[in-house]
Amino acid sequence: MATQSTDSRAPKRDSSGRYTNDDEQIEDWLNEFEEEHEFSDFDDSVEDPNYVEENVQQEENEDLEEQNTQSSESDFNSEDEEPLSFLVCGDQDGTKVRRGDFLLSLARELVLPGLKERVYNDRLPRELRLTITRVLGNDLPPPPPVAQLPGPTGRKLCSICLGRLKRQTRYHCCACKKPICLQCSSPLCQDCNLTL
Repeated sequence: MATQSTDSRAPKRDSSGRYTNDDEQIEDWLNEFEEEHEFSDFDDSVEDPNYVEENVQQEENEDLEEQNTQSSESDFNSEDEEPLSFLVCGDQDGTKVRRGDFLLSLARELVLPGLKERVYNDRLPRELRLTITRVLGNDLPPPPPVAQLPGPTGRKLCSICLGRLKRQTRYHCCACKKPICLQCSSPLCQDCNLTL
């Protein structure tokens, strides 16, 4: 069962959805389409009332002269003066650096301060921090000082009798800062306290 379209030029399909038209019919449609829209090949010999052959040749000669002056400026081989690119790309000792190497080192120098700030940021993913440390290599800054945690505040469970009685205490050991209840601690006299 073939479906019909309202457009007489539209290709017809059979029940399998395939077109039943030949290549000739497609060529006819293309020809009709070109005739409707009046396509024409572009011709360079368009008549221009201001067209003069001598003016065109003169403009071409001026273009060639401009190109020659630009190329002579770019071919800067004077030994007295160095081009600006050498001053930027060259080392201080006068050795030449390849452009690619110069651009890589320039990019690295521009990125280093930002990387140094981010390398110890704990909020970044670990993979990213490891990548930054690999990129920095020898330029890795020293780690920032670790902030001292304030002493234990509030009541904590005694670290010695934790499993048996679960006593809470406000006191802690002077050396290791573990919470210790008064029953698990031993008092010291002032003389012994001075020796610690």
